[in-house]
Amino acid sequence: MVALLISYYTTEQCYSRVTGTQDKELTFISDATHSKIYYVPEYVGTAVRGGMEFFDKEL
Repeated sequence: MVALLISYYTTEQCYSRVTGTQDKELTFISDATHSKIYYVPEYVGTAVRGGMEFFDKEL
């Protein structure tokens, strides 16, 4: 899984270039901006859960 918290355009470019694995996932948080994922509780929770799921699976 690749977790990206950047602009849609940059995210699409990076995601399409990830090779060597089929284990990748792109998650969008509706109505969130890059900065809001740091202080809006529902966005923070969504972002953190995604990271936790990745690390639980891969580490």
